Amino acid sequence: MIYVTQGHEKSISIEVFLKSCLHLSNIDLEKIIFICKKSSLLKNLNDLNFKYIIEGNELNIYSKKIICSFIDDSEFQSTACLEKSLLEIKENDILLTLPTSKDQLVLNGTIEKGHTEYFRTKFNNNSISMNFISDSDKIILVSDHIPLKDVPTTIKQKEIFEKIEYFINKFPDESNYFISGINPHAGEGGLLGNEESLIIKSIQKLSEKLTNKNFYGPIPGDSIYRHSNEGVLVFMYHDQALSYFKSKNLLRAINLSLGLPFIRVSPDHGTAFNLYGKNTANYSGCLYCLNWSLRYLSKRF
Repeated sequence: MIYVTQGHEKSISIEVFLKSCLHLSNIDLEKIIFICKKSSLLKNLNDLNFKYIIEGNELNIYSKKIICSFIDDSEFQSTACLEKSLLEIKENDILLTLPTSKDQLVLNGTIEKGHTEYFRTKFNNNSISMNFISDSDKIILVSDHIPLKDVPTTIKQKEIFEKIEYFINKFPDESNYFISGINPHAGEGGLLGNEESLIIKSIQKLSEKLTNKNFYGPIPGDSIYRHSNEGVLVFMYHDQALSYFKSKNLLRAINLSLGLPFIRVSPDHGTAFNLYGKNTANYSGCLYCLNWSLRYLSKRF
């Protein structure tokens, strides 16, 4: 199954999900459960001027049937939907989280910085990885939402190993991994920094342990994208990877969390609060994410 959490109730999240469902078959929709607040769902349906019927937990829109799982009243609807999904989801399922703001994810009274940080705290695993996938690119981030000054001291062999192994476990057919350096020109042999020595040792150990995979690097971050069509790109920090990736792929991209008992995906866009209730949101990113999840789930990839 694919469990979809509604995201922020006053964002475009519910709108783009509902519009995307109109482009899926009822056979595919049987594999999707939408976790949401009923009143928030109704508000969006009315804003969209959709003709609909809700009978129990089934929403019917123009002959499309969507299975819903409704949450109770909650100050933080995004968190309540997420918690409900974690009670129901199983190991081979997919969790699709729609966009929310960072102040809406609360765990044990503490606001988390995002879904990835929420999962790291919830599952007590700081190595849960942030990855990005599009038609042309597969990206692993070794570090993500941390200040740039902390990147060299945060990256350890353990992080490089675990995050690459998480990816291999879910995508075993990928054979080639191209690993970036940290400094410009990958350190220029030590002239521009010595942080690459750790990466070199990690590549050597990965090659020794995983003999059926190929590991290349460290490669300068400004030229590594030349290898996009050859395999998986591994970046040391957030903006090194995503400045180019997001400009290139726009809405046809997926944020992917690995290291959980299940795969978690999300459209690679934000809440767009300014478009809420206007029936003008572009739903192509959500539809791309749903179609990718359906293909992965059915192994038709």
